[in-house]
Amino acid sequence: MGFTLLILVFIFIGWFTYERHKVSRIEKSNTKDYWANENLANSIRKKDISQLDYIKIPIESLPLIETQDEIVNKYQNELKRLSSLPILNLTGISNTDLKMEYGPANLNELSEADSNFTSLVRCVNQLGNRYNELGDTDNAIKILEYGIECNTDISNTYYLLAQLYIDTNQADKIQNLVAKAASLNSLSKNSIIKNLNEFIIF
Repeated sequence: MGFTLLILVFIFIGWFTYERHKVSRIEKSNTKDYWANENLANSIRKKDISQLDYIKIPIESLPLIETQDEIVNKYQNELKRLSSLPILNLTGISNTDLKMEYGPANLNELSEADSNFTSLVRCVNQLGNRYNELGDTDNAIKILEYGIECNTDISNTYYLLAQLYIDTNQADKIQNLVAKAASLNSLSKNSIIKNLNEFIIF
């Protein structure tokens, strides 16, 4: 019995050592590949980015209202500020990939445009929530739908809009939200789809 146990211990130690070395080799390989890609990306010449799919905020057609509500005015003013800035949805695209595609000289400009996109979809979500809190369902739906058009990956935008569709007898539109979420290049895509499907079942 003792000899058998000793054999098993040696087998376990051998297996554990092998697995540890295998993980170490994979990590070294991944690190090597990463730096090789980085070096290549850093050598790419600057490319024209003026024709990329920049988002233009349609201020005139958005549901912006005259109000004394300071929170609404805050978000509306933020949307107006963002409307004059370059905005790009680069969700899911790494800096290395951006440099590889457009050159490292464009990275700061692209990162700023992507940051502006994050500010945009957050602002739209917050404004939609505030309209909802104030009982302004129509404008809440309109502004949240604009966020969906922009390919936001903020889950609350999808869930609140789905609930408002249910509340206004438009539950058939939730399937459109599922389809839109399925097109996202985001880690939250599957979670959003799963939860939206629960709204449909409801």
